[in-house]
Amino acid sequence: ESVLRRPGLSFGKCVILCGGPDWPTSVLAGILRLSLAQCLLGTCPIIVNLIPLTLTGSFYLKREESEVWTRAGNLMFTLTVLTSVVFWAGMGWAIQN
Repeated sequence: ESVLRRPGLSFGKCVILCGGPDWPTSVLAGILRLSLAQCLLGTCPIIVNLIPLTLTGSFYLKREESEVWTRAGNLMFTLTVLTSVVFWAGMGWAIQN
């Protein structure tokens, strides 16, 4: 709550908005009457996680065609997990400060 109440966009606020559970984080932002524009802008970094996640599904659909698609899907899945871990670690760091 204290991180989200701070004015402006900070690293901590962005990782909480992007890495936190969707519904509870959004409800808390509404209860705290945070700026909608700031919340929307603060969730833009989720594209870093969304791109490999989407490519994972796309590549796995084509895995029957070639081994390359299976490997590319595995790589994208690994990148998805890594970006999620970075968001979670950033949340932990932001909450501790």
